Amino acid sequence: MKITGRVITSTILFGISGVCCLFAQTTDDQYKTSRMDKLATPHTEEFVVNAPIEKVFDFIVAEDVLPKILKKYFIIPAVTGSKIHQGDWLTPGSYRTVFFANGDTLKEELTNFDRPTYFAYKVSEFSSFQRRFASHGTGQWWFTANGDKTEVKWTYTFYAKSRFKRFFLKPFINHDFRTYMKRSIKLIKEQIENGK
Repeated sequence: MKITGRVITSTILFGISGVCCLFAQTTDDQYKTSRMDKLATPHTEEFVVNAPIEKVFDFIVAEDVLPKILKKYFIIPAVTGSKIHQGDWLTPGSYRTVFFANGDTLKEELTNFDRPTYFAYKVSEFSSFQRRFASHGTGQWWFTANGDKTEVKWTYTFYAKSRFKRFFLKPFINHDFRTYMKRSIKLIKEQIENGK
């Protein structure tokens, strides 16, 4: 079979264009990731619960737990309940509407679930003041057994709509939301350890 110079040239050009497209896609993905990282404002809390890992995990991930542990603090209202719209809340892809005492709502979607060591979720569609500053947020929980105790790590990350808006969002996360998380942790420990 005779291979012409035109065929060879076309093959080379096709290969180069494919590599360029792949490089462009990779670069674009890296840019998006880098941009999101710059807009992220995370906060992490770590604590120990005097109870077995399965008990701690199941309590925190339970469908009805939010009103028990997310109480009002300053401008952050208490959670009053939730309504599942898809799934059973223990399957990634499940999502629900979370209701607050002042009438605000948000969408919460379960993104990862690996009992009893890890689960994660995404929050979006805020009706509260957060919608002015954040596009969405993520929550991540890690659980590690340590004898008859459980070490827990909780990271909450808000993603600002712009670097300018992150300037205003960051103080809220580092002070108000930080305290909100700490108060929730206290309630988690009390209810698991003492049955309050």
